[in-house]
Amino acid sequence: MERLSAGEKQRLALLRLTAGRHPAVLLLDEPTSNLDPASMERVESYLLAIAHERGTGMIWVTHDSTQMSRVATRAMRVDSGRLEIA
Repeated sequence: MERLSAGEKQRLALLRLTAGRHPAVLLLDEPTSNLDPASMERVESYLLAIAHERGTGMIWVTHDSTQMSRVATRAMRVDSGRLEIA
């Protein structure tokens, strides 16, 4: 485990969290922050497939507005300390 990069550790953590389990909701805090674009795309696809196939809800925290537009069905943002519907 010590030889893995930050991105590899992150992907492994997601797989451990979801393999053989069917959580009702996942809270994801920047789940693709340490990943290269190709890995980011694979992780997004994997998570969206879980949401679709298993009915898993996701609260996905991101600072990437383009990612938000790719993965979100509903979005909120914090602006000047206020929660807004995006």
